[in-house]
Amino acid sequence: MRQTNASAAIQEDFLDVALDNERLIQARASWLRMNGLIWTGVATCLCVLAGLWVVNEIFYWTLRKEIQRKQLAPSNAILMATRAHEQNQLIRYQWVKKSDGILRIPLERARGLVVADYARAALAASAASAPVLSKDANAAGGTGP
Repeated sequence: MRQTNASAAIQEDFLDVALDNERLIQARASWLRMNGLIWTGVATCLCVLAGLWVVNEIFYWTLRKEIQRKQLAPSNAILMATRAHEQNQLIRYQWVKKSDGILRIPLERARGLVVADYARAALAASAASAPVLSKDANAAGGTGP
C-alpha cells in the first residue's frame, strides 16, 4: 500500500509538472501571438505613413511640374508676337481712324494728359468753392458778408 501511495504521489507530481509545462507553453504561445500582433500593427502604421509620404511627394512633384509648364516655361511664338504687337501699340503714335481724326497716343503720354486734366478740374473746383471777396471788404482789410 505504501508503494501505491508513493506511486500515486509520483504520478501526481508528474501531472503537476506536465500541467505546469502545458501552462508555460500556452503562456509562451499567447505572448508570441501578442508580440506578432504588435509587430503587425507597427508594420501597418509604417506602411500607411510611407504611402502618405509617397502621395505627398507625387502631389508636390506634379504641382511643381505644372507651375513650370504654365508659368516659367518660355512662351510660344504666337504669344510672343502678340505681346510684341501690343507693346508696339502702347508706345507709338498711330492713326486708328484717320477719316474721323482718331489717333492712338503712347500710354505714358495719355496718363500725363489725364493727370493734367484732373488737376485742372480739381483746381477749378477749389477756385469755385472759395469765398468771393467784395472789392470794398478787400480794401478795408475785412472779409466779405
